Amino acid sequence: YDVAYQAYIRDESLPRSIYEIDGARRCAIEFHSFSKNAGFTGIRCGYTACPSELTGRTRGGDAVELHGLWARRWSTKSNSVGYPVQRGAEAVYSPQGQRETAALVGHYLANADILREGCRALGWTTYGGENAPSVAEYLAGRGVTDIELVTPDRLVAQDLAATTGPAYLRMLYTAGVTMTPDHVLVRVERADDGTALAAVLRNIHTRDEHVRTVDHVIFEHGVVPDDTLYRSLRDGSTNNGVIDIDALTGGRSQPTDDEGYVLFRVGDAVASRTIAAAIYEARRLCQHL
Repeated sequence: YDVAYQAYIRDESLPRSIYEIDGARRCAIEFHSFSKNAGFTGIRCGYTACPSELTGRTRGGDAVELHGLWARRWSTKSNSVGYPVQRGAEAVYSPQGQRETAALVGHYLANADILREGCRALGWTTYGGENAPSVAEYLAGRGVTDIELVTPDRLVAQDLAATTGPAYLRMLYTAGVTMTPDHVLVRVERADDGTALAAVLRNIHTRDEHVRTVDHVIFEHGVVPDDTLYRSLRDGSTNNGVIDIDALTGGRSQPTDDEGYVLFRVGDAVASRTIAAAIYEARRLCQHL
């Protein structure tokens, strides 16, 4: 059971761990991640909970305790993450770390609230930012048909881990969900009949637009860019915080000035980004220094 989004659950009536369910300790392993609550995406650091009550069965039908086998598997297959990452994970559980991660999660949820309320003000039915990111699974499981999942990514569920992504895709295919990658939602209008909605999709590569006539539009967005630090430093920089695009695309170093500092904006100071994307953007800028 993957509890990566555990910190985002605000409904006290919902379980935050599968072990809150009676009997789960005899049949479930729980996977914990630091990526969603502490910004560790791409660092590959997490941990698992394997209860001592958990048992499996051999081909011959004999019961075997899995706790010892699980510990042996990890001690043999993995030598853990690097020491700096271990110290970072340790800091997450310090009083200061708990305050900072709670503030980070609160910031993300506040962004979701802004988006949700904006959609509601326009009369759109919205979900998300409250409980689960799996709206398509929720709807398909309750008999809703003709669901289309649209993403600007090159494939659906691209940001999910390799262990959970295929399971989601299998579920979506089985439920008959139409998956449309490489498209963005441009606008939503009232259809000609005045009751349905006309959702306009645009292919991010060809710029061609397509109209879908639908009953509901459920919109999920990434985090709002946080460029507060960038803006506070921009006026004092010698380049006014501007990236020389010709130098960047040509593989040349950025112009510098010995009289002051230069400033560049990368990662989620620009738009919704993962840590891996931010590191890649920074590398392109810094590799020619």
